[in-house]
Amino acid sequence: MSRGDAERVHTVPVIPLNRYWMNLRVAAEHVDVEFPDVIAAVARHEMHAVDDTEGRPGVWMVRMLEVEAWAEKRAQLVG
Repeated sequence: MSRGDAERVHTVPVIPLNRYWMNLRVAAEHVDVEFPDVIAAVARHEMHAVDDTEGRPGVWMVRMLEVEAWAEKRAQLVG
């Protein structure tokens, strides 16, 4: 790498995964399950969801790690 390349290296802020929120449709795509299954899981309180996330009022959001844990548990039950 030339000195010029080294000067162009950028740092990217890292968001801790337990603080990364996604909407329900993105959550379904992230864990490769049907959207209605994610909605049902939220309705059954299998995942915590909020609709007052800063910058996204009225949009139901869930944490990435919680979605992944739910999907893993669901996969074990389905077998």
